[in-house]
Amino acid sequence: MSELTGEVATRWWSLLLRGLFAVAFGVITVIVPGLTLTALILLFAAYALVEGIANIVLALRSREQPRWGS
Repeated sequence: MSELTGEVATRWWSLLLRGLFAVAFGVITVIVPGLTLTALILLFAAYALVEGIANIVLALRSREQPRWGS
């Protein structure tokens, strides 16, 4: 098993959260079309903020590995 596959296997919850947010975007679009733009802007902002923080944390955690920064 490759190193990347191992990382995905141990962080499956991150992919699950991304999928749940995508489904939430779709449901809001269908159920409340009048508020879709506002809802999507707010949800995307929250998603981008959480995703950005998660990526920074992951980068800082993985810097201990010898390949980081090369």
